[in-house]
Amino acid sequence: MSEPLSLVAALVGLAAASLEITTSLSKLRAALKGAPTLLTTTEIEVRVVAATLKLVERYFVREIEARNLEMIPIESFTALIADCVQTFSALQSTIDQFSSMKRSKRPWDQVKWVVKEKEFRHSIERMQRQKLSLNLLLGTMRWYVACRALHL
Repeated sequence: MSEPLSLVAALVGLAAASLEITTSLSKLRAALKGAPTLLTTTEIEVRVVAATLKLVERYFVREIEARNLEMIPIESFTALIADCVQTFSALQSTIDQFSSMKRSKRPWDQVKWVVKEKEFRHSIERMQRQKLSLNLLLGTMRWYVACRALHL
């Protein structure tokens, strides 16, 4: 029973992290005139992943309450949630580094921005893969529960 509960706790932690990240991105966009649209795209992607994680959390809580723990593929969810934690951590680090840079026309500063943009794009790609995997796994589990209910 502790594994599903610890996954729910991790999901709650990710919700808090996503709120912190979106707040940081909003502040960064507000502080930068002509901020790259990539910051908006990143913020949207974080919000969508957070919504997907919230669906997973609700599913877990419902299945724990119904004592359907055998229905939850713990290893699969654990790996995905751990990957989300790593992605959010790396993204927050990138935002923190990005926030300390000043928008400039100097060539060296332009190179720094290009590097940071690549990091944002990488985070977006990771979040899109995670979102797809979470939705696929969640959909499969819902289908399995529905099929099981029909046979009972």
